[in-house]
Amino acid sequence: MTNDVLKEFASGYGVAIAMETRRLSEKYKKDFFDCEDLMAIMGIGKNNVRELMRSASFPTIVVGNRKIVSIINFVIWQVSLCPDVNEILKKTF
Repeated sequence: MTNDVLKEFASGYGVAIAMETRRLSEKYKKDFFDCEDLMAIMGIGKNNVRELMRSASFPTIVVGNRKIVSIINFVIWQVSLCPDVNEILKKTF
């Protein structure tokens, strides 16, 4: 891929990330997700969400005794799970 094509491709993902972030923020009326939110969104149990939130690759923020994740970081994390997209995002951002 040429540099221009790479930038155009990445900017398309940027728009998609922004749109998904806005959609989730408006749907749940918040900017951060906690364990309960992630259970509902991802359809996984509390133990699995807690394990995910403890993993180094998941972008959590610690507030007091709670771990939360910003919606934008959650969406970026989801996109980064795709190997091809991950390589493109690394080169661009």
